[in-house]
Amino acid sequence: MKWIKIFNPIHVIMGLVLIGVGGDLLFHDHYFMWPPGADTYINSDLIGGWGFLTGVGLVFAGMRKYMPIKANLVLLVFASTFWGFETFMELMHSIIFYDPGRMLALFFEGLGYLLLTFLMIRESPTQKRSDIERKE
Repeated sequence: MKWIKIFNPIHVIMGLVLIGVGGDLLFHDHYFMWPPGADTYINSDLIGGWGFLTGVGLVFAGMRKYMPIKANLVLLVFASTFWGFETFMELMHSIIFYDPGRMLALFFEGLGYLLLTFLMIRESPTQKRSDIERKE
């Protein structure tokens, strides 16, 4: 499609992954089993909505030629905190329920996405040019 311009493909890719994972959590109401009672106070709809909306924001940011620096930083911080939370929960599920297969694999997948968001924060314009020049 000629009319779609992607100016930052890494943002779009991360956004699509967040939309997928967030959408999955939106439709699985009892995904989190740990800590006890997690289905009542760690609502997977809330976590899924967090990931889904952050993903939509990142896709939108990736398709814009100019993105405000603060908005980009907020989106990347939301993405990294989502992946940090998701990675921690997968590791705890793997340890507590001794599920070294699926949950441990999802832990490493989430850890990879977390490290990728840290790289995105480092490489994306998340500071004003004058702040960068002062540090150097």
